[in-house]
Amino acid sequence: MRSRPARDEHALRARLESTIKISHYVDYRATYPYFEDVHEALDAVAELVDADLPGVAAELAEYALDLLESATGMLDDSRSGLGGAMSRAQEIHLNACAASPPNPTALAEMLVKRALTSDYEVFRTVLPDYEPILGPAGLARYQELVEQAWQALPSKKRYGYDRRRSAITYLMEQLAELTEPVRSSMDLPSH
Repeated sequence: MRSRPARDEHALRARLESTIKISHYVDYRATYPYFEDVHEALDAVAELVDADLPGVAAELAEYALDLLESATGMLDDSRSGLGGAMSRAQEIHLNACAASPPNPTALAEMLVKRALTSDYEVFRTVLPDYEPILGPAGLARYQELVEQAWQALPSKKRYGYDRRRSAITYLMEQLAELTEPVRSSMDLPSH
């Protein structure tokens, strides 16, 4: 019985890739049907949560986010379709993790890594939504990783925008806003 979900997983992965991956520039007129197809593929991934395959749904949502980030610059996004598709994939991921919580420390590591490496703020606004899924162990690991990244930042330059610094600062602020922080001294360090 496990063979059918495995085939479905591979078929959905292939569908996401063939739908999202772009080999040539997509102009303004073509973006509407493009994103319509993208949302249909994401809807198929979301159905896995109800089909009792939330782990597969979470994995495919992450894959869809990878593909969507690689599509940037390859299309006219003046309709903001890319942001909508990324939000939908992140929503699917959250629902899948809520339905069947993964290893909390592994989840924390993935969320922090993606938040700090994404040029499109993927997984940057996960708190407080992921807090109950992370639980104490995952939240502690999340905080540890964010604080390590904060401490590793070089001295702030007087001028210019630093995307990584901005991301880390935002994650630190989110941690500080939690009603029950992992540690009571969650004041932002003056870095």
